[in-house]
Amino acid sequence: MPPPGPTPARIPDQVASLAPAPPPKNLSAPPAIGGATEANPAAPSAVGLPTAKPPRPARRETPPVKRAATRAPAVVAPSGPLEATAPELPPYRLGELRTADEKERLRRETGGRIGQCATALSAVEGRVLTAVQAERVNRVRTFAQQARETMDKDPGEARSFAAKGRTFAEALLAELK
Repeated sequence: MPPPGPTPARIPDQVASLAPAPPPKNLSAPPAIGGATEANPAAPSAVGLPTAKPPRPARRETPPVKRAATRAPAVVAPSGPLEATAPELPPYRLGELRTADEKERLRRETGGRIGQCATALSAVEGRVLTAVQAERVNRVRTFAQQARETMDKDPGEARSFAAKGRTFAEALLAELK
């Protein structure tokens, strides 16, 4: 249950008329807006105070920054034929940086998962399959093939494909039992 809110203000039982109340008798009339009058001698101009806005402080002028003139460097054209002085670098390839040990471990894991896919595919050979089971068989084959194709280029991606194929293979074998 939420905590109780603030208590409402009490409304008086009787409301006086909605007309504005007369000003109190012990106060003088409010001053007129707009300047000094005979009734309002305390206006700023009557007292001698300035009525305009005060002037802004003068801005300091900063001297312009002097810059030294610079000359463009002279370009000397080569006199002989252009020859490559630096050895050619191999083209840059995007990819993950892995050590040889990591790559070998990924290849072993991928090979094991591809082997599990092959075992599942051989277990379903010769069986009559439903449309869903046939679709799973096709997915297992596709993922295993993709894993084999990407094994040398990117072992991490190949392991991912093989893992997906193994997941479909396990689901297929569980359904056939």
